[in-house]
Amino acid sequence: MRTRTYARPVTAGVIAAALVGSGFTGAMAAEDPTETTAQLIADVAPNQGQVIAGTQQGGEITTGSADSLAVVPLDASQPIALGAPQNGGVQVHLPEEVSVADGKVASDGTVVYEATDGGADAAVQVLHDGSVRVQTITPDASGPHEFTYTFGAGAQLVETADGGVALVTETSDGNFSAAVLEDAWARDASGAEVASHYEIDGDALVQVIEPTSETAYPVVADPKWKWYAAAWSAKFNRSETRQLATAGGAGAMCGALGKMAPTLAVICGVYGGYIFSQASIANGNKACIAITATPPPLVFRYKDNDCV
Repeated sequence: MRTRTYARPVTAGVIAAALVGSGFTGAMAAEDPTETTAQLIADVAPNQGQVIAGTQQGGEITTGSADSLAVVPLDASQPIALGAPQNGGVQVHLPEEVSVADGKVASDGTVVYEATDGGADAAVQVLHDGSVRVQTITPDASGPHEFTYTFGAGAQLVETADGGVALVTETSDGNFSAAVLEDAWARDASGAEVASHYEIDGDALVQVIEPTSETAYPVVADPKWKWYAAAWSAKFNRSETRQLATAGGAGAMCGALGKMAPTLAVICGVYGGYIFSQASIANGNKACIAITATPPPLVFRYKDNDCV
């Protein structure tokens, strides 16, 4: 059962294929489908930066540095890796609803996975700022309109202060890192936006696309992830979480939090209500909170051996 819905409207990326009748159909059929898909994305997607062509070795495309990597496997059954494992990197699997062949690399660096069952294709792009776009291309109205993303062990989906979603993992040194899901884009063949929203289904993230009778297919949905290594983190035990939750409001809680972790005083001035609400929920569930300084700061609830 889906436990939470993010009502904030976002758009689902839509890539276009209603080129039938435009005179391009025959030309496109003769082209490499990998290049065709990459070109459609370049033509229709919002300009979010340059696609980076990484280094291919051992069936993987690697971009970035030793501290912040993006590794895109050509094997569609393997997860995309964001960040460095030693710094709490995360793994994102292609959605469960796609059945695709191994990826092929387009000339611009886009990795395209063609559908093997006539259903949705997938495409992955690493951008110049280190963010990763995972795109699904629904070919027609009978194709999938929900896409379920799962993640590596130890990853926790949390809501950010502005109503977004982040994927948090604990590092070996007790800090945290996060992959923040940026607002999705959406376009159909005519350039019109198509509504979409995100839902959390247990440990999975589901993107739901909501086409209308006027939507031109195929539709490409685009979650975009940006990985951050936290500058610092703070975990609060049961007693501390209870103290924050029962401080008597956000203002009083910020005073208590400033004494426990002085570096959080400035953040609390802006996000005090958010932190207080998370502490209250955690306290009611006999859980604890942690705060990590990724942009924006994240507050999330946890239960482990430190929550005593």
